[in-house]
Amino acid sequence: MWEFYLAMSQTAFECQDVVVFQLQLARRQEAVPLTRDYIQHEKTRLLEAEQWS
Repeated sequence: MWEFYLAMSQTAFECQDVVVFQLQLARRQEAVPLTRDYIQHEKTRLLEAEQWS
C-alpha cells in the first residue's frame, strides 16, 4: 500500500490531474446500503462511545 501511495503522489505531482474513486463491491446488492448515510451515523455513535469511556 505504501508503494502505491508513493507512486500516486509522484503521478499527482507530475501530472497535476489525479482523481481518486472508491468502490464498494458486494455479491448481493442488499448487503450494502445504497447511500453512505450509515457512515455519519456510525461516526456519531463511535464518538459518543469514546466520550463515555
